[in-house]
Amino acid sequence: MAKEHSLSKRDIQSLDVAKLYYQSGKSQQDIAAIMGLSRPTIAKLLQHAQDLGFVQIRICDPREHTDELAERIQERYRLDEVRLIPSPPEHDLDRLRQELGKAAARMLEKLVRDGDCIGIEWSNTIQAMAKALVRQNRKQVKVVQLRGSDTQMQQNLNEAQSIHRICQAFQAEGETLNLPCVFDQLHTKNLMEKENPIRRVLESGKQCRIAVFTVGAAEADSPLFSSGLFSDTEIAHLLQHAVGSICARFVNREGQICLPDLNNRTIGIRLPDLRHKEERLLIAGGSHKAAAIHTTLKYGYANRLVSDERTARHIMQHNSSAGIAL
Repeated sequence: MAKEHSLSKRDIQSLDVAKLYYQSGKSQQDIAAIMGLSRPTIAKLLQHAQDLGFVQIRICDPREHTDELAERIQERYRLDEVRLIPSPPEHDLDRLRQELGKAAARMLEKLVRDGDCIGIEWSNTIQAMAKALVRQNRKQVKVVQLRGSDTQMQQNLNEAQSIHRICQAFQAEGETLNLPCVFDQLHTKNLMEKENPIRRVLESGKQCRIAVFTVGAAEADSPLFSSGLFSDTEIAHLLQHAVGSICARFVNREGQICLPDLNNRTIGIRLPDLRHKEERLLIAGGSHKAAAIHTTLKYGYANRLVSDERTARHIMQHNSSAGIAL
């Protein structure tokens, strides 16, 4: 900046006006009264201050940082697409789900083609996605439930409602799996899978081109743990060894199944079948899920991600702590 003795009277006036306007928060009318000048003169002095570099306006667009972070995640995990939303306050889970749902709806609308089969896992966020979908002109689309339910009647109803909404958006037919996701006995689960209606839904889930799913964190308040479908011993083991659940199947940090017996008693899409889908859309947000999301991405269970910026930064921290160069 120029030394004080080289400043003209107009320069000094423009500096005084700029300080009153930008630092003190005075209006142009107030400054005009204070300095005994007209309002148009004040506006010209403010422009003069900008022209000489006395005032420098910097725009910080958070979307630019979000786009850069999305590109880093896409490159690091070799994904086809990443969409990050700005993170709402951490306690505002309803808003987080709604915004994730909207972003996921736009991505899914773009992916679905005539004749597609879409596999859906239920969650509150995926329900928000279903509500945000806009009707699309598609033909001969099928929507199928990927796994059994993790709670009782109320969630069964929510799952059916979500599938119905998705069917409406794509003018599709729906197939639901009205069973718990875990059975007490392997024999019972095997018998159920042989029933023709169940077998058809499971086969549709196995064959679908698109899978839309989420992950759960292995935490004491996990909906799966409060479902009554797991024994206390199983929950204790999973809390100690699992990083999270993918379509109700618990994995460790190496992406391997925890408790094979429990996995065998789980009904729904198997992880090897999920990994081989052409489109694997993971919708998940919240810092507590970062480790589970990282594992899901690292081991190829998803090729598209919808998440939020705060969670994405935590995902990259897990990436770094795992010894993977960023």
